[in-house]
Amino acid sequence: MNQYLAYHEGHGGYKRKSYLKKPWLLKIAKKVNRQAQTFKQQLKGCKAELESKGWFFW
Repeated sequence: MNQYLAYHEGHGGYKRKSYLKKPWLLKIAKKVNRQAQTFKQQLKGCKAELESKGWFFW
């Protein structure tokens, strides 16, 4: 979530915590974080399946 907020607000805005005054942005950041966790779990499954078939990941 922090990474998305830093991206959206920029260095200065993130440092000033301007995102705290934007409830809509916090809601979106949480949604982005949930989606990232979903992708992370999917990647784990794909990685295990592909490695078992001779593919490799770095």
